[in-house]
Amino acid sequence: TYINWAIEEGLSSLPVNPLSNKPLDWCRSFIVPITELSESKFNSLERNCVNAQDAVILRLIFEGVKGDGCAELLQLTMRDVDFERGVLTLTNQDQSIRYLEVSQQALYLIKLAARETLYQKKNGSFSGTTKNPHTRLVENEYVIRSSITRNENVHAADKFLIYRRLSMLSEVFQLPKLNVNMIERSGMMKMAKDLLEAEGKLEREQYFKIAERFNIAKRINNGIEEYNYYPLKSFLNEKAVREMYNL
Repeated sequence: TYINWAIEEGLSSLPVNPLSNKPLDWCRSFIVPITELSESKFNSLERNCVNAQDAVILRLIFEGVKGDGCAELLQLTMRDVDFERGVLTLTNQDQSIRYLEVSQQALYLIKLAARETLYQKKNGSFSGTTKNPHTRLVENEYVIRSSITRNENVHAADKFLIYRRLSMLSEVFQLPKLNVNMIERSGMMKMAKDLLEAEGKLEREQYFKIAERFNIAKRINNGIEEYNYYPLKSFLNEKAVREMYNL
């Protein structure tokens, strides 16, 4: 489509689009999809995390906690957790606040992660002979914490901590596509499955519920601000959900 537009606008010297006669299957061969995890596969991954610090990252992203630059994850403190109501107070990068109800499993992992003082390298499989198999975690108010370095860190960790830990888990569990987006999309698929089972459809109303939980950006549509859920439909649709969960 872009090449067609460029030719029409005189921005390309090509007389015709060289891709116009290519079959759709040929085009699809260049697409590398993000493979979402089913709930059972995700739970297995979570159970095999030696560090609660890692497991809580997986669980919270899966349930809709992220924010810009993973800010909602990184700025979460124990003061932000209402264990009685099961609600988190989440602060985004721009300091905007929202409230999100999470599962008992998420609350359990938050408690474990906050209590952890040592971080096992390579998910407990570190075999180095000259270095310790673990590092000591910074003691501060945040749930997700970095290891102690020369400079004691009383502030929130940065997003690269999340990326490093997911990269390590990706290597350990041989899941090359394991990243923030994959986990988030897997959580969306799980929520879509629950809504499909409970409400019998996956349409505008259900997409809005998913968009609200996962804090999808909004747009102005006919003067009304609403969630821009259309990009989700490329992977989050009834056919894909039914195929993943055998519904």
